[in-house]
Amino acid sequence: PAGITSAIYLKRSNIKNIFVFNNSEGSLEGDHIIENLYGFDSISGKDLYEKGINQAERLGISVINENVIHVNYLWDTDEIEVVTTKNKYIGKSLVFATGKKRATLKLDGIKELEGHGISYCATCDGFFYKNKDVAVIGSKEFAFNEYDYLSNIVGNITLLTNGEEIETSRNVINSKIVGICRVFGKIKVDFADGNNLLVDGIFMALGNASSVDFARQLGINITPTNDILVDQNCKTNFDNIYAAGDCTGGILQISKAEYQGMVAGMELAKYLRGRK
Repeated sequence: PAGITSAIYLKRSNIKNIFVFNNSEGSLEGDHIIENLYGFDSISGKDLYEKGINQAERLGISVINENVIHVNYLWDTDEIEVVTTKNKYIGKSLVFATGKKRATLKLDGIKELEGHGISYCATCDGFFYKNKDVAVIGSKEFAFNEYDYLSNIVGNITLLTNGEEIETSRNVINSKIVGICRVFGKIKVDFADGNNLLVDGIFMALGNASSVDFARQLGINITPTNDILVDQNCKTNFDNIYAAGDCTGGILQISKAEYQGMVAGMELAKYLRGRK
């Protein structure tokens, strides 16, 4: 809702934009019945999801269903490059609106090790593990991208799929993870089959990358509650990057997402019209 609304307001301001999304995950589709949304006595999350995408397409917005794996800031031109599993797209600005992850690896000790051996950003922290042994936890394109980036920096690297069976030429352990703890300066990963792995660091890349993952890699300010920090106009600390919806924290409701999408679209249109 946040992303589509932002795209609509940009379109109505005569700003050409594309809407890139991955429909394999999303909290909206998991909402079976919604009864607190203006104009609808009752509607399923799936129906609302599809209506929004159809609405954008009817307005002539390019709707692209591809999995985003990386976002780069092109400092020489002040443009943003969005990299998917299939293509690369470059724009003068960006709105983050991919919601907020609800799931994480639920094991004792994870929180205590965050920032002390467990990282969520290969671009940010990869350098600190130069020539050391690391593991990447994940089983999708986001994890593959983090693995490939780190493989040019670290010593030994292992992809841990946490029980997911995948086909890849990367160094993989498919066993279910049952424990993670620190042992004599190393991090020990215990598996359900009784084996374990000792590494210097772990990079979490579960599921598909979220707005917060990409924002952190770019150097955008993140709140202590792991949300993208925005001002009253939904602008981040980058003049041409905005964020809207659940990824900004606060009340996680459709109405709030639509409101922020509107604000981000209008304010971004104003910013773009002011650029030379």
